[in-house]
Amino acid sequence: MHIILLKLVTLIALGMTTSGCQMLLDNRENGMASVVVVPTAEWDKMQQDKLRLEITQNMDESSREDKLMPLAPTPIVPVEGSRLIQFSNRTDSNLAGCSAIGAIEIRHKGTMDDAVIILKNEAHRLSSNILVPVLMEQSETNAYASSIQIEARMMKCPLKLARGN
Repeated sequence: MHIILLKLVTLIALGMTTSGCQMLLDNRENGMASVVVVPTAEWDKMQQDKLRLEITQNMDESSREDKLMPLAPTPIVPVEGSRLIQFSNRTDSNLAGCSAIGAIEIRHKGTMDDAVIILKNEAHRLSSNILVPVLMEQSETNAYASSIQIEARMMKCPLKLARGN
């Protein structure tokens, strides 16, 4: 019995180490919060920008001028090909032969333009070419930024539609 169990554990361990699977540790406090998966390099850059912003906000005005200039927010650049992603409604997408490939949700503090660029970049990365908005909310947090939430269904549509006679 022990030999069979040992072989099974070894087989599972070997399968996990060679299959290239990934594991997501969900350490959210609220189970209803969304999970965003980003590449490690982007996560590190976001964490560094967040740390720099916290440092500049915690410094008082006199020492900020002497030691560190305030950081301008990093511009959000559209990924090549993401500008081709269009917004549509569900009826038109279904009539065009599109198929749903999933849902996407973003939460962003900044401008609506930046939020849409982020949404399109992620949809492009996930091989979608049509977005069907489900929810768009914007609330003012301060004079410089808004809290924006966008939910959309990602659709994959044929590149060329068949035409009737």
